[in-house]
Amino acid sequence: MEELVTVEQAGRAIAILSIALPLTGAAVGALIGARRRRVGLGLLVGFLCGLPGPGVWALWKMYNGVVGIYGLDSVRGLLINLALFVGIGIVVGLGLGLARRQRRRSGQTASTENEGVKERKTMAKVYRDRDAKISAIKSKTVAIIGYGIQGRPHALCLRDSGVNVVVADLEGTPGWKNAKADGFAPLSSAEAAAQGEVIAVLTPDHVQPVVYRDAIEANLKRGNALMFAHGFNIHYNQIVPPKNVDVFMVAPKGPGALVRAEFERGRGVPSLVAVSQDASGEAKDIALAYAKALGATRAGVLETTFAEETETDLFGEQAVLCGGVTELIKAGFETLVEAGYQPECAYYEVLHELKLIVDLIQAHGINGMRRRVSDTAEYGDMTRGPRVIGPEVRDAMEDILEEVQTGEFAREWILENRANRPVFSRLRDLEAQHPIEIVGPQLRKMMSWLSE
Repeated sequence: MEELVTVEQAGRAIAILSIALPLTGAAVGALIGARRRRVGLGLLVGFLCGLPGPGVWALWKMYNGVVGIYGLDSVRGLLINLALFVGIGIVVGLGLGLARRQRRRSGQTASTENEGVKERKTMAKVYRDRDAKISAIKSKTVAIIGYGIQGRPHALCLRDSGVNVVVADLEGTPGWKNAKADGFAPLSSAEAAAQGEVIAVLTPDHVQPVVYRDAIEANLKRGNALMFAHGFNIHYNQIVPPKNVDVFMVAPKGPGALVRAEFERGRGVPSLVAVSQDASGEAKDIALAYAKALGATRAGVLETTFAEETETDLFGEQAVLCGGVTELIKAGFETLVEAGYQPECAYYEVLHELKLIVDLIQAHGINGMRRRVSDTAEYGDMTRGPRVIGPEVRDAMEDILEEVQTGEFAREWILENRANRPVFSRLRDLEAQHPIEIVGPQLRKMMSWLSE
């Protein structure tokens, strides 16, 4: 019977396949590695994908007595061929991975520059006092759900601005007692929601879905408005309002105590405003009126979206303001103590004096801070800082941002709360035992001004 495929043809096909497998595997691996910003992972995937190719090729040659590439028909020939083809896979994987990573970096730089130019041309819209009419909310009853660090200042400022306000908190709690002391007659959340036309949900994020489901949802009426100071539960669909109500956000960029203090001084704290749902056609007008009642339009109210506010807020907390800063402080403290320096001196240098720098940055910007510290500090900042916060930190930040954008962090946090916070509680206890938390209270007792 005539052979359908000759030994030579089979050898040629297997040779092509044995080269294609490691090349394809390396390319796929490199793409994976570049996508996840881990070239090493890509190379490993490329190696594993390409491994069968050279092995099949070399074994086939030995079995059929075909002379190997180097004229070797032994185990040595097998190993040489294996090393050759896997080497090809690794080189291609490395090249593709690094090239994609470099293009990604270049693209990000170009994109950032382009976005900067675009942003300068179309900056965020800022609303001032003249852009907001408080009459849009004066005719409505505002129900403040949660008389806490945000709810109390909101309620007081709204009332002082001539808005009819009812408040809600759990009976017997500090919030309930503060509300009574401030001249309100606190209600249950369900009662307040039934009376309110604008319902401000100002309880902590993790309890808002329960409060909404148990007390607010059944009391919503067509034309009502839901107000949030943070977009988490709307953005991640933990609260899904009916289509016949407005949904907006007013997010002051400062703690509640500052909002109230600035209002009383005749000033205001800048805020963000966003509309997620405009059933009435007047949601933005009501949102701006609410912001004006807080004094925010005196300083300026920036227009945003629920997604932008939520994602930038979570990223900032995790990568810089809380997670990033605290890890940097602990790493600096541990480095000094392990090198033999006194914990008290280490505390002063890496934690206590941070406030000085942050205050300068907040008041004058990064460059302004540098002009107000010593030249030695400024030079060390500009030459050593990039070594501490290098490309690997940017890679980690991009991973964190991706987890926020995809909802991975939100799902993790939601499940953590449903499981009664086992990881959260364990980490909180562990962090409280860090040596910097032992020396800190002792030193703070020496600083009488901290308790003022």
